Amino acid sequence: MAERMIFKTPNEAITYLESCEYLETLKKLPMDVIQMIGQLQNYNNMECGDENTKKVIAAIAQMPPTSKELVAWRCGDMRSSSRGFVSATLWEDVAKKFQNYNRFSKVHPIIIHVGARLLPFAPINDIRFRSFEDPELEILLDINHLVKRRGVYHYV
Repeated sequence: MAERMIFKTPNEAITYLESCEYLETLKKLPMDVIQMIGQLQNYNNMECGDENTKKVIAAIAQMPPTSKELVAWRCGDMRSSSRGFVSATLWEDVAKKFQNYNRFSKVHPIIIHVGARLLPFAPINDIRFRSFEDPELEILLDINHLVKRRGVYHYV
């Protein structure tokens, strides 16, 4: 069984992300794709469009596979009808913060399996703003790899 990581602090998550090849992999993407993905972070309800959705999913597929089993969190709907991806956070406190904005939303844990591919925003912020930070520790997940088994969401 793989080691499962639940990040207790933002620094733990950032340390993990820095130890992986995310920054190097993202630097290989065209700058217009990096800018578009960065805009998604700043404008959560931005309409992505089919072409940009394909670019985001392609970028996720190019990311390095996870080396450990991770736990991420999402508040609200697990599937997006207008996008082929959803955002989540590597820090449970962020999801709980969003839950307080809408008391009817549920926080869902997501088990990210070893070998899965995700797109973290921290290295995108490093490319765009020279700061490997993201206060929400946001990641993007391809919904085609998100499955529910016995009431638990898995990202494979």
